[in-house]
Amino acid sequence: MKKYFLSIIVPIYNVEKYLKRCIQSILNQNEDPNLFEILLIDDGSTDSSGRIADSFTFVDNVRVFHKTNSGLLSTRVFGLSNSNGEYCAFVDSDDFVSSEYIKTIHKALTDCPSDCLCFSYKIMKNSIVEESNCFDSKIVFDKLINKKEAFHIITNNRKLNPIWIKVFRTNKLSNVFSFDFDKSITMGEDVYFFQTVLNDLTSFCFCSKSLYIYCFNIDSITHNLRPKYLIDSIKVKRKLYFNLQQYEIEATIPFFDKFYLGIFWYLGHISKKDLVDYDLSLFYNLVDEITLKISKTMYKKLQLKTKFIIFFLKRKKIVFLGKVYRLLK
Repeated sequence: MKKYFLSIIVPIYNVEKYLKRCIQSILNQNEDPNLFEILLIDDGSTDSSGRIADSFTFVDNVRVFHKTNSGLLSTRVFGLSNSNGEYCAFVDSDDFVSSEYIKTIHKALTDCPSDCLCFSYKIMKNSIVEESNCFDSKIVFDKLINKKEAFHIITNNRKLNPIWIKVFRTNKLSNVFSFDFDKSITMGEDVYFFQTVLNDLTSFCFCSKSLYIYCFNIDSITHNLRPKYLIDSIKVKRKLYFNLQQYEIEATIPFFDKFYLGIFWYLGHISKKDLVDYDLSLFYNLVDEITLKISKTMYKKLQLKTKFIIFFLKRKKIVFLGKVYRLLK
């Protein structure tokens, strides 16, 4: 099987409106096509997305796969298992990339070989494209940095959460094939993926150029969330918490404040019926596990709102908390 510098994995599910734009943006690169392969993974689409993907099979460096629907994380892992690149990247099928995407990544990783490259991106909303301004002024670009420093930078900046602004050395991603990698997570997948593979990444590099265009789609914003999303979000935060411990970084007051305020936000967006009908035993177990990590000294320093949330969570008054959130809004 031919080897490539970069494998670009594109999970596809019911995106017939945007898919051609995405694929063509990857193909229309100012770089040698022999450097990269494109893996189009149709995750059981029910619209014409699968047929659109098939229409690109004539291109030498494009491979198309069709599979039973199993979710985004599972589809990404499926793509990795079929990739032949030294490095791999992910592109969401309703977004697109810059014409300098491959060229810039290739140069950045040639000049600064690392296990993970992180670049900037733009946001398109209502046909207006703007810079994300995802990097702060303290970041040093085009220079190798260690894991602990990169962990600080990425986990403390929500704008750096997306997996599609990162390029990974493929042989460093073995953890996603492990038994305990939860491919069922559907909320916070990008953070979960990164926190899972972080242990095997030793070197990082940041690139200041914007290579990706994230298309803000109001239709994809969920207004009435499901309880599973709440549980998934806590699983992701749990993974983050234990990484904080592993890298000997104290879980700070802001971490716990954000954790409970995040739960409060979810409860305010999930219907009362769903909260009552859903088995939330796992939710309570996960929350209790994190709550027990808070020392008395740390508890005193938490926001008053956080203490309020903890008080009622301990008493399993989640419907009440949801009502309070909506009243405050």
